[in-house]
Order: sequence, then structure tokens, then C-alpha cells
Amino acid sequence: MKIQSDPETAPLSGREALTKRYGQMFSDNPDLHCEIRNRIAVGKYVVDHERISRGGQQIEAIAVYEVEGETIRKVWLMRD
Repeated sequence: MKIQSDPETAPLSGREALTKRYGQMFSDNPDLHCEIRNRIAVGKYVVDHERISRGGQQIEAIAVYEVEGETIRKVWLMRD
């Protein structure tokens, strides 16, 4: 799986890298919460509109998933 959060930066790739980055992020931010506000699925793509809360602040974000069978192959993250 690859995660691309910014067209200017290199994507995050592989289960080990994902576990390390997201494990640290949740460990550092115990009040981090994500709520899926809306989901659209078209063919091999799923788009989630998310509201992310942390430290009393909220941001709106979009996650686009490319799915193959039961496996997420790629993720693009966009936020306010």
C-alpha cells in the first residue's frame, strides 16, 4: 500500500512504514479522533469525507482509496 498526502512529498509505502508512522502519531496524540462524515464508492475507488479532531481543533479531510479485492493498494489524503 502507498499513502500520498501531499503531491510535493514522497509517498509512504509498506506496512512497516505505515505502522511506525501511524503508531507514533496515535501514541503522541491520545485525543486524536476521526469521524467518517460521508462515503462514496465507485468501482475500485472509495472516497471518505472525514472530520479529524485533535487538541480541541477540527479539520475536514478527504481520503481516496484504490481497492483491489479486499486490499487497499493506494491512498491519497487531502485536507484543509
